[in-house]
Amino acid sequence: LMRLGGEADPGDLPTARELGEGADGRGGPPRGRAALSRALASAGERPRLLSAWASLEARDHAQAASRAAAARLWAAPGGRAHVPALAAAAKLESRAGYAARARDLYEQALSLEPANPVVLHSYAEHLLRLGDVEAAEKLLAALAAAAPGNGFLCHTRGLMARERGDVEGARGWFECGTKCKGGWQGARCK
Repeated sequence: LMRLGGEADPGDLPTARELGEGADGRGGPPRGRAALSRALASAGERPRLLSAWASLEARDHAQAASRAAAARLWAAPGGRAHVPALAAAAKLESRAGYAARARDLYEQALSLEPANPVVLHSYAEHLLRLGDVEAAEKLLAALAAAAPGNGFLCHTRGLMARERGDVEGARGWFECGTKCKGGWQGARCK
């Protein structure tokens, strides 16, 4: 039904975005690219569509294509203020080893939405990979204040406790994380 809806009205942004974001389970990245391409041709350079395209390419490990979609996004009206896209681009840069670029994108996203749980968590993980535990702790504290019981917070705190050798603390955090409800943007523990 989703595919048929996208073909019937390629300019329907929610349908096109959903097709692009869910491409892995509905025919893979080629089908997602086709849906997003049709929507962009019909609706123009929309930040949400370009963000979905950049994320699709990042999930498919196509860094060059993801960067190209991000470049189009940054050039689109309102593109530099699209927090989900900034977070996705920052994560991509972090994974590619461009720590300074990632930091700049995370900081830009936080300047727009200081309490965004996805940005706070992703940025904290980035800092942990760099060994900056103190800065990561500050972000995790902000995440705990913004989204108490966030499942990703539970997981990250569990990993940190394990690294410190606190097996019981890690177990407690991981158990909390298994009781979470909700999607990836705001999983919360019961």
